[in-house]
Amino acid sequence: KLYDHKRNLTDEQLRYLAEARGMLGITFARGFLDINGGSIDRIVDHVIHAANIMGINHVCFGSDFDGTDLPLDMTGQQDLEQLRRQMLERNFSSQEADAVLGENLVSYVGERLEGSDAL
Repeated sequence: KLYDHKRNLTDEQLRYLAEARGMLGITFARGFLDINGGSIDRIVDHVIHAANIMGINHVCFGSDFDGTDLPLDMTGQQDLEQLRRQMLERNFSSQEADAVLGENLVSYVGERLEGSDAL
């Protein structure tokens, strides 16, 4: 919804994904964020939009630090703390920021592996 890219999901797809108990990984790939190359602030815009549609518990990061062009103000994993600060400045609670930064994904994977032979 925030940027018309053929690989970005529609709001309808986000709702369906949440109903299916899925997880959305927000990308750091600048080409998916906006026409100007993206920014950490723009990543937070996408998190806010997805959380408003799906609920915060269905949102995580699907970064690609070693295979994409990052936003112009991001050089790698060392910028995750700056991303967290931006989220806090944009009214995320500390728990919500931590959830998106990794706890949601850890819970999601753990729930799917529970009782499986994968462990």
